[in-house]
Amino acid sequence: LGGLDTHNFSIELIEFTTDDLWFRDTAPTFVKKQNGTKGGINFNFNGWGEKQEHTYDGKVADFITTTANAKIINLNLVLEGGSFEIDGVGTAILTESSVLNDNRNPNVTKEEFEEELKLLLGLKKIIWLKGIKGKDITDAHVDFYARFSKVGTVLVSRENYTQTYDYEITRENIEILQNSIDANGNQLEVI
Repeated sequence: LGGLDTHNFSIELIEFTTDDLWFRDTAPTFVKKQNGTKGGINFNFNGWGEKQEHTYDGKVADFITTTANAKIINLNLVLEGGSFEIDGVGTAILTESSVLNDNRNPNVTKEEFEEELKLLLGLKKIIWLKGIKGKDITDAHVDFYARFSKVGTVLVSRENYTQTYDYEITRENIEILQNSIDANGNQLEVI
């Protein structure tokens, strides 16, 4: 921890019943207003599009936010914490197959989705990858395809087994990202 005296830290274990273990998808995303007010966004977890029991998992975000003495921020969208990748300075990458899916956000246009997410997360630019619906429980979260390693640099997955369903889509994703610019107008470096 960079020279910090770790003996002065105390850890409080707080128990809560869950249906599954994918905390990244069920927990809140914390944001802070310019005045310092802390909030936890509840993304309305619905069991990855009603594919799995989520009675307890649907309560995780509010429980954590309340426990952290933050304000619960509700929204109209349904998504999971693992369904977006953010560079920290205004750019996000998402897959259409996951978040623009009728099992999460029926009748929501890409423009409506972008408007709400940009407002909540302080985003200026969203880069969309297609993804593939129905092949895994997440409907292709972006974290399988691409991750920011630092501002302006994206690590991508390229499937080399020609018989898999992801072979073509990973190549298409690479092309999309190679032709994308971030929120500051800079070309992305794709590795």
